[in-house]
Amino acid sequence: NAETPLFLATKSGCIEIVKEIFNVYPQAVEHIDDEGRNILHVAIKYRQLEIFELVVQMEVPMRRLVRKIDNGGNTLLHMTGIKRSDYVPEKMEGPALVLQEELLWYEVRFHQSYLL
Repeated sequence: NAETPLFLATKSGCIEIVKEIFNVYPQAVEHIDDEGRNILHVAIKYRQLEIFELVVQMEVPMRRLVRKIDNGGNTLLHMTGIKRSDYVPEKMEGPALVLQEELLWYEVRFHQSYLL
């Protein structure tokens, strides 16, 4: 289960590394992992809004990225509803902060419908 530096940086929210990878190799935005997910799937799953927004602002074929379905049949919209069961945040979050974050991702879901 080899993960690329791009996906590892996306999962951990290292935007500087993600930006540098795209500067050197812009085509990396279209890579998929062994679960069939692209960078947008991973950014949403791990709630990395800054990386999600970076990709959305890039001059890339967004229609192809947003319509991608992973090996589990999940679209980007599905990913916004998936809980982060395999992700442990570095800091403890209170219920209000978690709710605020989840509401933000539902906003992202709403705005994605305009991308499709």
